[in-house]
Amino acid sequence: CKIELLDATKCNQISDKALIAIAGHCVELKTLRLDDCVKLTDDAVQAFFAGCPKRCDLWVSRCPRVSEARIVERRQIEHHKIIRRLTLAA
Repeated sequence: CKIELLDATKCNQISDKALIAIAGHCVELKTLRLDDCVKLTDDAVQAFFAGCPKRCDLWVSRCPRVSEARIVERRQIEHHKIIRRLTLAA
């Protein structure tokens, strides 16, 4: 998949399973916007970190089931270099 930017803001159908699939198949992805996607959880975002092969801007603002603390903790543990910009603002 050659998609470089995917904006799924306010898409209530984006689930954890979908985000994991995006990470595995959209290898050219540079920007992923998932603001207001209420079904996403920390587990899916962390799986995205693990499956995304390139550096990517990830926007997950106002996703009530995504915890800033867990994502930041995971980035520090893994010294993550995949996510270039992570936006979690409320």
